[in-house]
Amino acid sequence: MAKKIRLPIELISSLFFIFLSLFFLIIMEKEVYVASDGNMINARTFPFIVLVIILTLSLFIFVKETVLFIAKKKVKYVEIDVKEELKAMIIFLILLFYAISIKFFGFFISSIIFPSFLSFFLGERKKKNLALVAISSLLICLLFRYVLNVRLV
Repeated sequence: MAKKIRLPIELISSLFFIFLSLFFLIIMEKEVYVASDGNMINARTFPFIVLVIILTLSLFIFVKETVLFIAKKKVKYVEIDVKEELKAMIIFLILLFYAISIKFFGFFISSIIFPSFLSFFLGERKKKNLALVAISSLLICLLFRYVLNVRLV
């Protein structure tokens, strides 16, 4: 039998969005360039408003759910199948490694190797289909490079 974990989903998801919005609010100061032309509305305005709304609503949900949790009132739980979620985390790590590998090996080589590897991980074992994935990736890279004249880093 697969191991399952029960989690208070609204409590955890609100905490996740609190940290995520705080993270983006902090890095936005360094990453988003703002011209010093005196405009009140700039490249940071809309993302800042959205992040503040997300942070405010997440804090509200977190406080509400914490009060319900402490008072032993009805809190919404979700059951998570550990085996299934582990597979999803491995897929996420493969995609993260793909994104990092682009910097070291380039888009061309990474985009030929990783889609085939991901297909293999997801259960595709026919060499013909794995080769088709690699060839498709190669053709897309060549299409962008030589037909559309877009250099993919």
